[in-house]
Amino acid sequence: MDSKNWEIVEEIVDTALSLPEHKRASYINRQCAEQPDLKLQVTELLQSIDDSEGFLDQFTSYKDQLLTDFNNEIDNIDSDSSLIGEKIGAYEITELLGHGGMGSVFLAERKDGSFNHKVALKLIRRGMDTPGNVARFQRERSILANLNHPNISRLYSGGVTDDGLPYLIMEYIDGMPLNTYCKHHNCTFNERLELLHTVCQTVQYAHNNLVIHRDLKPENILVTKEGSIKILDFGIAKLLEPEATNETVFQTRPSSRILTLGYAAPEQVTNKAITLATDTYALGVLFYTFLTERHPFDLKKKKHY
Repeated sequence: MDSKNWEIVEEIVDTALSLPEHKRASYINRQCAEQPDLKLQVTELLQSIDDSEGFLDQFTSYKDQLLTDFNNEIDNIDSDSSLIGEKIGAYEITELLGHGGMGSVFLAERKDGSFNHKVALKLIRRGMDTPGNVARFQRERSILANLNHPNISRLYSGGVTDDGLPYLIMEYIDGMPLNTYCKHHNCTFNERLELLHTVCQTVQYAHNNLVIHRDLKPENILVTKEGSIKILDFGIAKLLEPEATNETVFQTRPSSRILTLGYAAPEQVTNKAITLATDTYALGVLFYTFLTERHPFDLKKKKHY
């Protein structure tokens, strides 16, 4: 697989796996239109995932549980876009920024006349407001409220809409993903190392506060125009018990997790215990990819570079 196309291939494969099997072929054809080499790489990787052994032994059953929410996400894009112009609390939704596992994130502006303020408004999606998801949403609010670090996106407030959907008001980060920023600014190797050092310090701060992020990837690590790191999306983070040590673990059902296959630790894919080492694994993959511009694994050949 051409390493330069890895991120494109991985994104198409991740989305394809979230779709019912009868929808995958048409999705791949649209994404790979007039690009036969790209289509071949995508279909070969999909097949290799189905056939893989060891690390991905349990993936066939796992992927259907893991990505059920993504199918709902795709079906509800138009519904989310219709919220533009709606007011939630003191804020008016102005733009759809993206989708998460159980909700969407919007750009919103304060409209009560007190002052101008842009925020990221995270809203749980109708139909996804199950007791378990609402509890997870509330857990994210609790986690963010206790993380006060310049390199972690801040939580301002939260509440419930008039029709009963929980939401969070968070710091809006106008930045680029870590890898995109460095390519755009032609960062030197030493400059990249400085950014990675800040990422490590920030993750260590979260760990010191008994929080495991569990979804560290370029899209969740932004760099602002001023060159500051901001880590986003603690939506699937785990909060350790106060008496926990580095050996404390968490057993989580596959259907309760959202993650990115290319950065997921083996224990996440095989539904085993989660520890602080889960973030360390993701950082290792992210750093390797960031510094070498290639992924450390070739899932098709099932060997390490």
